Parts: sequence; structure tokens; C-alpha cells
Amino acid sequence: MKEISRVVGFIAGLISMIIWGMFTFFNPYSSDFVGIGTALLTFFLLALPALFIIIFIRVSNQFIMLIAVIWSLPCSLYFALTPGFFAIAGLAWLLYLISLILLTLHKKKYNSVNSI
Repeated sequence: MKEISRVVGFIAGLISMIIWGMFTFFNPYSSDFVGIGTALLTFFLLALPALFIIIFIRVSNQFIMLIAVIWSLPCSLYFALTPGFFAIAGLAWLLYLISLILLTLHKKKYNSVNSI
């Protein structure tokens, strides 16, 4: 279950990074650059939590992952409610949550087996 959690978290982080890159540099809905302010804001709300998930899924740090899941919720929810391609960010957030739940279940199972 731990490996499944890692794979799901990695895929979700990768999806978020791709969504951020497309939104910022290759937006199919606009030929203009989004602007440095918007690029930085979406980086801090979408890409940075994705980087944290990708990094901390390897060491299975649930607390940092929980922070990243909560941190990325507003931007992911905003994108999820838009009509179009960028709604996939909501799916990435859902995969973050599934990864965190799987990791938590694995740790509880592992701790209950070792405490007997």
C-alpha cells in the first residue's frame, strides 16, 4: 500500500506541475503570457505544493503532505471549477488526498502490527 501511495502522489505532483507549466507558458486559451504576478501566485499555490508532495512522498512524511494538500486546495478547487483543460488540477488534488489516506492507512496498519 505504501508503494501505491508513493506512485499516486508522484503522479498527482507531476500532473500539477504540468498544469502549472501549461497555464503559465503554453496556455491553450490565451496567446499572452499570464504575467509575472500570476505566474508567481500559481507557482506558490499549485507548483510548490506539488514539489513538496513529490519530495516528501519518498520519505513518507504525512505531516508535510497534509500541509501540501491543504495548501494546494484553494488553487486546485478554483481550477477544478473552471470549464476546460485546467479542471484536471482538481483531479490532481484528489490524488494527493488519496495518496495521503493510503499512506496514513499503511502507517496505522504497520504500527498496529508492531505494537502486538
